Parts: sequence; C-alpha cells; structure tokens
Amino acid sequence: MSDPSIEPTGRSLLNSPWPPRDPFLPGPIQWSQLVALRSIILEPQPFCCDPLSGDPYSGDIWRRHGFILLDLRDHAAYEKGHVPGSCHIPAGELPIRRHEIPPKWRPLLLTTDTPDEGSFAVSFFKGTQHRFIRWISEPTSAWPQEMEAGPSRVPSWEIRPCLHHPSLHHPSRAGNTSTAAALDLACGSGRNAVWLALLGWKVLAVDILPEALEMTRNLAARWGAGVTTQAMNLAKEDPLAPDRFDLIVVTRFLERALFPRMTASLKQGGLLIYDTFTEAQAGKGRPHNPRHWLRRNELRAAFPGLSLLDYAEGADTAGDEIAVLIARKPIPDPDHGSIRRAHREGAKMSQETNSHGPTHPSVPIHLIPEAVGRIVLGAFSMTGVNPLAPQDPIHEEIERQGRDLRAVYSNPSEAGVLLRPARELYRAIGLDPTKRRPSSEALFRRLISGKGLYRVNAVVDTINLCSLRMMLSIGLYDLKAIQGPVQLRIGKTGESYDGIGKGTITVEGRWTLADAVGAFGNPSSDSWRTRITEETRDLLFVAFAPSGYDPEALKIRLEESAETLKTFCGGIPGSFDITR
Repeated sequence: MSDPSIEPTGRSLLNSPWPPRDPFLPGPIQWSQLVALRSIILEPQPFCCDPLSGDPYSGDIWRRHGFILLDLRDHAAYEKGHVPGSCHIPAGELPIRRHEIPPKWRPLLLTTDTPDEGSFAVSFFKGTQHRFIRWISEPTSAWPQEMEAGPSRVPSWEIRPCLHHPSLHHPSRAGNTSTAAALDLACGSGRNAVWLALLGWKVLAVDILPEALEMTRNLAARWGAGVTTQAMNLAKEDPLAPDRFDLIVVTRFLERALFPRMTASLKQGGLLIYDTFTEAQAGKGRPHNPRHWLRRNELRAAFPGLSLLDYAEGADTAGDEIAVLIARKPIPDPDHGSIRRAHREGAKMSQETNSHGPTHPSVPIHLIPEAVGRIVLGAFSMTGVNPLAPQDPIHEEIERQGRDLRAVYSNPSEAGVLLRPARELYRAIGLDPTKRRPSSEALFRRLISGKGLYRVNAVVDTINLCSLRMMLSIGLYDLKAIQGPVQLRIGKTGESYDGIGKGTITVEGRWTLADAVGAFGNPSSDSWRTRITEETRDLLFVAFAPSGYDPEALKIRLEESAETLKTFCGGIPGSFDITR
C-alpha cells in the first residue's frame, strides 16, 4: 500500500532529461567541441534569430547543453542524409504539427538548405513564443562528419520525465511484448502513446476529442508505432475493465471517480503513472478550474491498493505545478490461489529431481537491534539452479538492458532517483558511496558507457542482471556453505574473511552477514567461502535496502529476480522474506 511517510524524491520526476534519448540508438553521439556555439550557450538572449556561420556542426556541445537540432528540409532530403541526433519536421508542416515541436523553453538550432525555409521557421517559432533559437545558415551538406540516412529516429516533442522511468523500458516484464497492454487515458495528441509504443508496449489511446485521436493516429503512422485509438467520454464511459492493463498512464487529466477503477484495471504487477496539476498552479496558467487541481499530497494517498515506487510535487521545467506518482499493483503472496498451486507443483518437481536435502532449507536472517530502522533485507532461497546453463541469452538480455538505459541516461548524474536507494544504504552502514560505489551503480555505469559485463557463470551473470533491474546491492551465497542461522550484525574485533577477488576483507566494526562459522558477506563484498561455483545447486539471495524502502516494492522485486533466475538458470524459489 502507499506509504504516507514517503517524502517527494526531488527534481528528476519533474524536470525533463533533455535531450530525449532515442529508443533505437545505442547511446550518446560523441563529437569534438562546438566552439562556434560556446558564446551563445553561455550568454543566451531572450530571443535570437540571427543565422550562424562558420563551422556549426563540428561537435556535440549543442546536445550536451540541451539544444534541439531541428532539420526543416523535406522528407526526401532528410532521409537521404541528415546530422545524427537531429529531429525532423519539414518547415511547411510546422503549422499542422504544433503538437510535435519542442517546448518553448527548449533552445533550438534550425537547419535547412534554403533561406526561405529558415526565415519562415524563425517567424513561426517567434509566434509560438520560443525563447531562444538560432538558424544555421550553411546548408546541411556542410556537416563535416558522416551523415545518417533514413527517417527521423529522435522525437522532437517533449517526453514527460515520468515516462523515462526504467520500468517502462521493459514491457516484457509485464508479459509477452506482443501483449503487454498499456492505456494512455485522455491521450490528447498522442505523444505519450507513441513513445510507449516505440518502447514496445501495445497501446490503447483514449480521448473524448476526435481531432485529438486523428493527430494520434497520424503521429503513430509517421513513426510506424502500433497505437489503437478509441473515442470515449470518460465521465460516461469506462475502458477500465478489471485486470486489463499492465500499464496505465495519465497526464494532465483529473477525474477522481476513476481512481478505484484504475487500481482494479491493473494486472498484478502492473504500473500506474499519474502526472497532473496541483492547486499550486492557481494564477500560473491553465487549467483555471480548481476542479482540475490536486490538493497537496492528495495524489500520494489516492491509490491505497498500490505500492508507491516514486512520488514528487513541485514546479516542472516549464514552470507548471504538478504532482507525479509511480506505483505498482502488488503481486499476491505465494500462499494464495494459482500462485500457491504453482509453488506446490514446483516444490514437488524439485523434491523429485534435487538430491541435496530439503527443498528449501530454512535460512531466516536475524537483525540485531541496532540494525532495526537502518536496513531492510529481502531474501529468498532457491534450489536446483544450474550455473552451467548457457550464458549467451543472459548477456543478450544484459545488452538489451544497456540499450534501454542508454536510451534514457547519458551519464549517472541524470539517474539520481534510480541510484539513490543503494547510495542511501551505503550511507546508513557507514560507507561513502562517492568513494566506494555500490555494485549496482558500478554495473549501471559500465552499461551506459557502452561496456559489457564480465562472464563468470550463469547464476552470477543472472544476478548481475537482477542487480541492474533492482538497482540494489545483492548478496548471493551457496547454501551448502552456510552453517546454522544467519544474522546481520556488527563485525567483531579482528574479524575478517577472504573476499572474492579482493583478498582479506576486514569487517571489524562494520555491518556483515554471519553464520555459525563467522562473517561471510556484506553489501560491498562477498566471501570466498560462500561463493557461487559450478557445483552450486542451492543458493541464498539477499537484497540490501535502506530503511525507507517500501517493503511491498522490495517483495515484488524479489519475485521478479526469482523469475529471472528460473528463466536463465532453472531452479525453484522458496518464500520471499522481508526483514526490517
């Protein structure tokens, strides 16, 4: 359920991480510095429309400082060759494609081959109150690097910050990608719906206005995106059938009567993303009717049946006062319904095939009193895993994860919300995450820099994938090597263990997991004694989270990790335990 004690998480849900990342490109484009634009960027004027001369294409500084390069040539010329990373709207189509132009606060660079097109575009954008533009006078053929051919692959419109959430880049987690169903409620011109379709969702876009749905269909057709549209008066009609959608997105629309049905319409594990105005918008512009404003913290408490993943209130980049919620519908305990039956069948299969003793050895983890309120542990055991399973499918999925991350983040500074839980955990146990990075962050940094992950064995490689998805530090231990009960405690005087690839790990005065033999693992390093080997069949999975981490969300992530392990390495999971 929602936790009313959770505080707004900061600006990343409110401010746009421009430039938007193209879901098809492998990563940021690197060029030398664009000297010709430096003075413009450092000393912007309220409205500039003078043409630029010199060598305006010699680097990527326009991207790094948030400029949008908008190519105004016709379709044939653009597809024959264009600057990599540029957006495309032909100059003559600007008036009928206003919903696709970048927001007025975003500085623009305009490129075209004819002065008439450039002058028309400058006049158009001045009329739309864009605050800062530059028209590049040289023809696009002056670009000194290799051109890119084909249609536009970079959206020109604003993608709401909440729609960059990493969960949206993995529709396969909600089921088969051909059936991962998303609803864009009150879709407007369809920008969000098309973005979701480009990410792999099967999207239903609903709105009351036929002209809005026509714009949605046209935009989807231009991008080759599969979006189904439906005209509907949401005050009288209801698309929210029970257990229908894996994702519901609502932006700039408020109909409180639909809140309970939104929860019911989500499938187990489904996501709700809600982004709309608060009462602080009064006097700042549209909407003017107080009926369309949320009260302070109203949205945070509006969905008690969902697990709150993230929340923010405040002014967005355009200055609008909004509230943003990201929440997930919990998956029931394995002790209920079909999940319980599947668990019994799995346990029976494991007993028939596994000769290592009890199906799921009981390994409760006890926290000493000093750890209560400081650390949350999520754990499960798994039997019958195969470390010698093929590794190629795992690394194909890791590479896909890397592409998805690079589509959203160009550097770690843009991923504050994503990296925050692991960093908070480190601080809670006395480690400085700026000097010793959490393992999940180290993996994240490798992927967004375009590097792959090292291969160890199928189980360890799969856990690296799980760590990237959870963005938490994970401990993985061979159950056969653990003796007696497990406790999270402070290391004793002189206590240490042999770390995996790190020599002797001193844990005196530090938080550590320990059994009857002694310390064997902590959030930053695991021991050689309990390592996963090619002979490992039974394991203990432990996720380390900070005290404020939502236990329901953690349990969902444990279940997802168990399913990932089962997919790539086989095995049967036991119960999912949260200790705090």
